[in-house]
Amino acid sequence: MKTKLTTLFFIITCGFTHAQNILFVNDNNAIAANTTTMLTSMSNSSYATYSYWSVPDSATILTSAYMSNFDLVIWYCSTDGVGLGIWDGSVTGNAEVINYVNSGKPFWLIGLDIMYQQYGGGPTTFSSGDFAYDYLGLQSYDAQSYVNDGSLGVSNVIRKSGIPTVFPATIQWTFPTLWYVDACTSLSPTINMYEMGGALTYPLLGSNCMFQKHDVVNNIMSTFFDPALMDTEPNRVSFINTSINYLLTGSGVNENINESTFNVSPNPSMDHTSFSFNLANEANVKYFLSTITGTVLKNENLGNFKGKVSYQIDLTDVKPGMYFLSLTVDKESYVKKIIVQ
Repeated sequence: MKTKLTTLFFIITCGFTHAQNILFVNDNNAIAANTTTMLTSMSNSSYATYSYWSVPDSATILTSAYMSNFDLVIWYCSTDGVGLGIWDGSVTGNAEVINYVNSGKPFWLIGLDIMYQQYGGGPTTFSSGDFAYDYLGLQSYDAQSYVNDGSLGVSNVIRKSGIPTVFPATIQWTFPTLWYVDACTSLSPTINMYEMGGALTYPLLGSNCMFQKHDVVNNIMSTFFDPALMDTEPNRVSFINTSINYLLTGSGVNENINESTFNVSPNPSMDHTSFSFNLANEANVKYFLSTITGTVLKNENLGNFKGKVSYQIDLTDVKPGMYFLSLTVDKESYVKKIIVQ
């Protein structure tokens, strides 16, 4: 029998907070300890003043009229994949949630195994009229870690190229690997934020698992892993702070460099690779070559540039494997994943 949380609704207030009014919705009726972990991390974050609503424990429906009182709704499903209120029993999704997100206010959907309720183990291609297609900006549900990777589980997830470096480059778990992380393919122009990492032989390596759909109407971030299962409390609090700030303010976007101009070739590479970029305005440029665990192998301050620039990196002393090449322009960065053979 699943354990229910006993609190129906409460407001937490403590310490210094940002002024935004946030609603944390618990849609987890599976492992109550994970919700408790997330609430503790919320209380330790810069957004410690928030309201709470439990879908499993409330006798009333959470309406869009109530949600409209908040600047951001965080909808947390944790590890639950059965009877989720976010779906409200249909692939078209919860009508109250849809009314809220159509107001243009930001919405953060969190949890692994979210797709299981409607689509089982997948794969499934979405179409117009589906909540995942229209509001999450997803083309398909492709796979789950553990279910579709030979019972391995995913060892970490990795920040995608072009995502602000205030987000952690790699997210690790309290377990050696994490099960049931949903891998999806996005629709353009939905932003891919994190992908599955691990060994070069991992079957789901590179599968995307965190997204943002931000258009003229909707601002929705979907995180198909559970931050409650991140390796440490400080890392979890930092991820929460960064994600909320990103949704509310869009901070971290560098308008000086167009991501499409940052290219790396050859990739995969052997003894050398080159990167090129184009700057609209003069700025100081640095590069860092690091391992997937964050160890910096090479770095150099290239000086101030404007316009198109190319630079070659010697890789003869770098072992075969996967690495991150980070280009830092003043205080902002773009990242490319490279393979050394």
